[in-house]
Amino acid sequence: AARVLGEALADPAVAPAAAAALGRIPGKDANAALLRGLTTADPAARPAVAALLGERRVREAVGPLRDLAAQGAPAERAAALRALAAFTDAKLLPALQAGTADPDAAVQRAARQGLLRLADALRERDAKAAAGLYRQVWEQGGRGERGAALVGLAAASQAEAAPLVMTALADPQLRATASGVLLALGGPEAKAAVEAALAHPTAEDELLFFRWLVRHDAEGAPVFLLPAARGATDPVVRVAALDLLPGEPRHETIFLSAMGAEDAAVREAGAHGLVRLAEAHLGAGRKTAALALFHRVLGANVGGRPIRRALEGVTALADAGSLEQVKSLLARGVARDEAAEALYAIAQRMLPGDKAAAMALLEQVARLQPPVDKRQAALVQLKGLGVNIDLAHEDGFVTRWWIVGALPVIGDAVYGKSIFPDGKPDPARPVDFEGKHYAWGKHHETKSALGVVELLEFFPNATNVVAYALTEVSCEQERQVVFRVGSDDGYELWVNGERLGGFAGGRMLKVDEESLPGKLVKGRNTILLKILNGGSRWAYVLRITDGDGRPVAFKQQEE
Repeated sequence: AARVLGEALADPAVAPAAAAALGRIPGKDANAALLRGLTTADPAARPAVAALLGERRVREAVGPLRDLAAQGAPAERAAALRALAAFTDAKLLPALQAGTADPDAAVQRAARQGLLRLADALRERDAKAAAGLYRQVWEQGGRGERGAALVGLAAASQAEAAPLVMTALADPQLRATASGVLLALGGPEAKAAVEAALAHPTAEDELLFFRWLVRHDAEGAPVFLLPAARGATDPVVRVAALDLLPGEPRHETIFLSAMGAEDAAVREAGAHGLVRLAEAHLGAGRKTAALALFHRVLGANVGGRPIRRALEGVTALADAGSLEQVKSLLARGVARDEAAEALYAIAQRMLPGDKAAAMALLEQVARLQPPVDKRQAALVQLKGLGVNIDLAHEDGFVTRWWIVGALPVIGDAVYGKSIFPDGKPDPARPVDFEGKHYAWGKHHETKSALGVVELLEFFPNATNVVAYALTEVSCEQERQVVFRVGSDDGYELWVNGERLGGFAGGRMLKVDEESLPGKLVKGRNTILLKILNGGSRWAYVLRITDGDGRPVAFKQQEE
């Protein structure tokens, strides 16, 4: 097959396909066919043949490739130079150097790319020679090649790369590469270049140089950072300097001064610096000093980032002296979740000594509606202390139910029918349906602050089924109300035996998705929901409001 394909290389109609096929055949026969093809192949296929010989590192091809690089057509010369570069042999350097002077631009690029590849291979064993090749490509190449040369030169010789980096920073198309190279460079040459550049930098350069100083000259960095942190004209530069200053006691006055600046970003950077200082105090066991600084930040006119960090510190200390600051934040509507965490921690510290104050804090945490885990922890702890709070009920959600299921969707259990034709189910009596008995189960608490009942918790893996949920609510007087329903999937609703509406299809649960006008009579009212499920999630939620959406006062069944 290799011989036949080698002969086919001379046929213009099939030469490209033949070359591709030979490239997939391993072994000496295919290599020999490709080597012959350097001279016999159709000119259009010859660059592909040269590339394959380079990829396969066919040593016998070096001489013919060198000849092709010197005498072939431009596309052949470029392909031959790229193939020669694949051998990463310093003996091939003259051929690559000659290619950089070729009259054809594509051949020149191929030669420079070959030099880069050779330099990368030489770098470990002969850094000086590699550096010379990188510098040649830097001087002769286009932007992409110059960027690669700069990266390679920095790896071969930081001293030679440092001044070139400063030149590259002025080129918008090389700046990103140069910035990365600079941050990786150390040594006296890089330091000298950075310090010289800091004499007259642009704002963008100054930020980059600050980052370099912090990484490579942490002890000397404050000499340049401090003037900018105290009062750089450009707020962006001042913010960067403040962010890079270490959180040390000697910088406290600078952070405090920045917190009084007109620019909001500068104020926030100053507060963030003060937080870092407070955290350093805390890490060293200086709790009083740390708490005082955390309080300064909480009382400052700054944005959320340092406030949240300061609240984390207050939470760790759990000192009752922080209550005023935390409650002030809550009044302003700032960092509610983190403030709730702080209140919860302080409540734990108060127990069991100051039970009343701790309970008040736990109730406040629960009513703040923080993340579910913290809200549930507060509610459970309150219940253990004798206080049972039903937040969902306070918002008008019905949270106490009797539930029966899961019944197959057949007969009277399909949509539009009820297995309770008189509308008077009795949770004390099991449901007889299709020859089976189904007992009612009690659901008197919900983990959801929105009153959502997850039926799969009762009936795991249930599909194509229906459940009934029954509750009783009491009203002090008759009134018109709105029953707001959400379900996954379909539902039907009966109030005091009257069907108010339903939904027959499949859908995802959404609180208050449908509003059904109705009436609650004075005294006891029976509410029956039928919830259908095709598959996946199975849940429902019911809320009772007035016409404007405000929760209606009602009492739920106790048993």
